[in-house]
Amino acid sequence: MLNDIRLAIMERIVSKRKVILGWKGLCGPLIRAKLDKSIK
Repeated sequence: MLNDIRLAIMERIVSKRKVILGWKGLCGPLIRAKLDKSIK
């Protein structure tokens, strides 16, 4: 069971890393939207 949990976490880390590598700026899109809103 612990091995299954370990594999699930490793797969989640890999999928999150792929998403993060697609970002165009220095911070994430949600933070960027909050910053843009506060600037306006």
